[in-house]
Amino acid sequence: MENEKNFEIFVINENQEKAFKLVRTEGVLQAEVKTKTRDKKVPPLIYVDAIEVIDQVAAAMNREERLLAYAKLAARLNKSTDLS
Repeated sequence: MENEKNFEIFVINENQEKAFKLVRTEGVLQAEVKTKTRDKKVPPLIYVDAIEVIDQVAAAMNREERLLAYAKLAARLNKSTDLS
């Protein structure tokens, strides 16, 4: 298996503010979300599989938002597979 380097990747907005971090553990891409609570029972970091994040976000989108997201993903896929 090819070595995977775990660069720090953050989901950011247009102001370059970090929302959450993406990490790859054991070949699975996950979102690392910081919690802000005084409750000692709640862990300071929560990990969610990236595919679950995508699934839940897509389910919450309306049709127009989903179509725009699919178009953006398709453009990115075309860009990454373009060999010219």
